[in-house]
Amino acid sequence: MFTSYPSQADGGDFSLDFTAAAPFDYNHTTGGGAFEDRTVGKFDDIVESLEGGDFACGDTVTFLTQVVTASSPSDAIQTIELDYVFLANSTGQPGVALSDVTGVQINYAVASPDGDGLDSGNKDNDNSSATLTAELLTGPLYTSGAELHATVEVTNLEAGEEVIVRVDVRVSCDLGSRPTGNLQARLDDARTIAPNGDTIPGGAQTIPFKKVNKIEPAMIEVSKTVTTVNGNCPGNESLTIDLIDAVKYCYEVTNTATTTPLLNVMVVDDNGTPGNPNDDFEIANLIGLTNEDNDNITDDLAAGSVATGSAIVEINDFNLAGQALVNIATATADGVSDTDPAQVNINPLPVPAVEIIKEICIKAECTDGDFVDANSSTVAPITTLGGDATYRITVENIGETSLINVMVTDAQLNIVDYFVGNLAFEETKILTSVNIPELAQPGRCQISGDLTNIATVTAEFALTSETVMDSDPAVLRCVEEALTLIKEISIDGGTTYFDANDGTNAPVVALGEGGLYRISVFNGGTADLMNVVLNDSTLGIANYAVGTVLVGNTVILGAGEIPALAQPERCEDPGDITNIATVTGTSTATGNELSASDPAVLRCVEEVIEIVKEISVDGVNFFDANNSSTAPAVEIGAGATYRIILRNNGTTELINLIVNDAKLSISNFAVSGALAAGSSITLTLGDITQLDQSDTNLCSTADDFTNMASVTATSPATGNEVSDMDPAVLRCINEGITILKAVSVDGGNTFFDANTSDTAPSLAIGGEAIYRVTLENIGSSKLANLELNDEELEVIKLKLDDLDIGIKRTEDGIEISAPRTPCSMAGTHTNIASINAISLATGNTVSASDPALINCIGDAAGVLIIDEDSIDNDLVYWLGSVAKPEQNNGSDFSTAEINEHIPAIGQRLPLPFFVSNVGSQFQLKTGQVGDEAWYALQQVPSNWGGNGLRAFINGTLRQSKLDKIDDVTPLRATGLKGLEGGDYCAIVYDSDVSINYAPLQGNLQGEILGIAAFHVEIGGVRLLDTFSSSTLPSVLISALDPTTVCAGQLRLLSAPRPPSSSEPADIDPDNPKGGYLQYLQ
Repeated sequence: MFTSYPSQADGGDFSLDFTAAAPFDYNHTTGGGAFEDRTVGKFDDIVESLEGGDFACGDTVTFLTQVVTASSPSDAIQTIELDYVFLANSTGQPGVALSDVTGVQINYAVASPDGDGLDSGNKDNDNSSATLTAELLTGPLYTSGAELHATVEVTNLEAGEEVIVRVDVRVSCDLGSRPTGNLQARLDDARTIAPNGDTIPGGAQTIPFKKVNKIEPAMIEVSKTVTTVNGNCPGNESLTIDLIDAVKYCYEVTNTATTTPLLNVMVVDDNGTPGNPNDDFEIANLIGLTNEDNDNITDDLAAGSVATGSAIVEINDFNLAGQALVNIATATADGVSDTDPAQVNINPLPVPAVEIIKEICIKAECTDGDFVDANSSTVAPITTLGGDATYRITVENIGETSLINVMVTDAQLNIVDYFVGNLAFEETKILTSVNIPELAQPGRCQISGDLTNIATVTAEFALTSETVMDSDPAVLRCVEEALTLIKEISIDGGTTYFDANDGTNAPVVALGEGGLYRISVFNGGTADLMNVVLNDSTLGIANYAVGTVLVGNTVILGAGEIPALAQPERCEDPGDITNIATVTGTSTATGNELSASDPAVLRCVEEVIEIVKEISVDGVNFFDANNSSTAPAVEIGAGATYRIILRNNGTTELINLIVNDAKLSISNFAVSGALAAGSSITLTLGDITQLDQSDTNLCSTADDFTNMASVTATSPATGNEVSDMDPAVLRCINEGITILKAVSVDGGNTFFDANTSDTAPSLAIGGEAIYRVTLENIGSSKLANLELNDEELEVIKLKLDDLDIGIKRTEDGIEISAPRTPCSMAGTHTNIASINAISLATGNTVSASDPALINCIGDAAGVLIIDEDSIDNDLVYWLGSVAKPEQNNGSDFSTAEINEHIPAIGQRLPLPFFVSNVGSQFQLKTGQVGDEAWYALQQVPSNWGGNGLRAFINGTLRQSKLDKIDDVTPLRATGLKGLEGGDYCAIVYDSDVSINYAPLQGNLQGEILGIAAFHVEIGGVRLLDTFSSSTLPSVLISALDPTTVCAGQLRLLSAPRPPSSSEPADIDPDNPKGGYLQYLQ
């Protein structure tokens, strides 16, 4: 049965769906993908837009068009044409294009995502075909408006069939460009062409290709290096070789892209002849290439991969000698290329040269380091007469090629044409006396002076028979060395010197005297001496640098050069003193060390006088008191008795003894007779009346009194005068002790040196106090037998430890430190502690005492706040005796009475009015309803701290903590009535206190006049009925001392809280609750 179709075309028989294959479902080198069930997603079937980051330059992009034929088409079999337009330039900066249609087919056999090799999107009898029938670029790639037009013919489309038309398009890039913007693929038009022609409806469909700047470009990099034939690759950028040699060139090609493979990779070397391709050669052995484009040729390079190769080239052109040969390698792949050179430097023809070095050694056993290349006298080794010499000859090929027929000659040493042999390039041969016996020359130095001989070497260059030669001298210096020392001594200041080598010709001096030495250093050789050093350990001369002594010169050294040669007190003990001087020096010629020595003898005799001055403070016991530690002590204003002992401690008689003591007015007292060796004499007040100073005020200050006695005598043996002196020290003592009694009323945390009531702490009646005492030794003698007394505290003659000089000690843990209850009634309580002690220096008694006061206070005072409506400059108050206060029968506060002239933030000075009127009674105004003057503080804010009430009274709170204080309560008649019978500490403000009623809060910031204290009398709150109807009562007070009351215990107050500034109108203290009843809850 055959179906009949009308013979007319109908574009309406077809529907088209233009898509792009999912970019991660196919190989971008070949194209691919599958329409399947049209799941949209990069990793699924298709996408409706593309992104540059998913592709690279040179990739193939696959577009899939679904062609659906109606189930009842106008013709049984039809052919259609599809027109595609691809942008050949990016919409922003140029540089990328959809450049070429690389394949067209019905997507039958594919590498489908589901692995079955089929595109399930095809639903036909597998006989349709797709052919590219036309392809046209409208302009050059990468130019504005350029497009790629392509027409595809699709055949054998039958009723109900669905076929997938695949079009593969290459992505091309302009190397070095920075493209921006987008590309686009468009199904521009479609039509039936067989059996008849008709337009397929539906209009154009587009696939945007976004962010072309993210398309990865193809990237290639070549590196060319050079190494030796057997060297490893990679080599170096350059290599230096000799002519007629070979090198190995190394090539490394790198695909530096992340995803883009390089296709059709090739490396060509220009063989060092740029511009002449005839001798170029290709590197055919590249390792690392793969088949990335599925063309069955291994000539591609995967992204991130490296391919390597090498080539060996011989360089034998003589014209290249001394030249540099540069070879350039060029690596290419589809769309990219790179070059890199390598350089071979060819050495010029070699130059022959030979060198001879003749060296000399003057040691008995010579090592390598002992030989010297002595080409002149300045560097020649030096030896003494009769010294030996050994020579060494070094022959070195210093040219650029090998040498033959090498021979050495040294006529002076009788060496003629000694055959060395051949020398290879850079070869060295060393010739010693083992090779040539004549190089050993024992006894070489026979006369002083320089000995010079020359060695010569000759050699031939084999290629040219050219002869080269060199010569080198060796110089030896011969010298004579001698060093002499003479040490002399003088005892007359340098007029006469003695070369006293023993005691028989030694000069004689007394003990304590000495001599003047002189040293002469003589160079008797033919070589200068350097580093000449003198030593004399007995005189303390260590390594004195004489310096350089020239040939034939003498250096004379005296005390001017070496102070230690002056020994004016050389004789310390009787007998002969011998000391030896030694000099050493180094020959500048040979480095040999020379030395010489010589003694000098001095004979000593002993002459000694001793004086001992002693002191007594009791006339009986005498002390040799040379310092404060051994001195006797007396108090300020006392004196002492002295005696003097003279002793001859020498070995010879002394005469003409004279005694002096300036402070005791003893002047040139002559001791009669001679004082034999080893004997002594004692001088007392019977001999010298000035030695009695017992009734003299030697101690005027607390310092040591020191005076010095001296004696002189003459030795008849030498005529020398001897002398001695000795001090006597008397300690003058300042004696004293202080006691500090302090009191604490807070359990021992804080102590007060309360000598007056102003500095005394306050303590409630029955409260506990703790006392402590601190002792200080303010004298210059240690104190003992300390006794503490405090009768009121029942401390009687309490024994305490000794007290050293300058020590300050607080006595803890004694009876006086026990807690006490000193306050039995209000007022100032005083008790006194005293201390007695004995001065260990003099036995005198010292004492001191100190009081401690406490302000005893009664019950805790309530805290009030008063502003300018009660206490202010020129504000009226009344004496307590005024029966009915009127405006005209009162007094006014003055500025000075209430500190009006010095208000300040935190001010807590007592108001002088209250200080000067303690005990007096006065009546004060308390303001008006809504403008009250007295306020009660009913609670302490938590941010004031643990002792916040005291901090407020002391004025130490910051202003920021004094705003919006809860329950600062204005006192009207009822609140004022509740104050009767109590004591109060009041903070008096210089201005109004600001009050808020909902909630009840007060602002306590601002300047303060000071503090006041008073007692409110019973019945003292009275109605002021002669004033306005809003005037609050007056209050009868008795003034108290503000400092005492406010420093004592404090309490908060309780008072009714008014709900507003006008209600209740509580002005009558005799009206119970004063109108508050309706507000009480």
